[in-house]
Amino acid sequence: MICFRNPEQEVYYREVEEFAKKTGQLRQFRGQLWILHIFGERGDPRFENQLHLAPTKCSGTLCSRAWLYRDFAPYSFNVVLERRVEKESIPSGADNYEPWMSMGLIYHGQHDGYGSGCAPTFAVTVDPVQGWSIHS
Repeated sequence: MICFRNPEQEVYYREVEEFAKKTGQLRQFRGQLWILHIFGERGDPRFENQLHLAPTKCSGTLCSRAWLYRDFAPYSFNVVLERRVEKESIPSGADNYEPWMSMGLIYHGQHDGYGSGCAPTFAVTVDPVQGWSIHS
């Protein structure tokens, strides 16, 4: 589930989505969001023991949510994944989600040397990228 803390974040998301549509990259943009969704729902079993995470018991319900925040890099987001945890007692009005991972959904292209590490993204990719890439 994609979440926004305030209306301005959702407006920015819609602007990025429109940019992706205009430049023929909408499928790639949504594909990266889908990866965040799948990773949040299922996790990566290779890391379960290393991160000391309890297995989720969320079959058929929302196990995670991704909060998108505007990043300083053009058409990019800071992403905070929260994971639902099973708790015996939850205070009234509180939810049972805890921060899990922080990452970036960064747009690369000619403006940043296709992920070469230069401004304005200052993010590096192994291979040149035109579009969005998840950075942790």
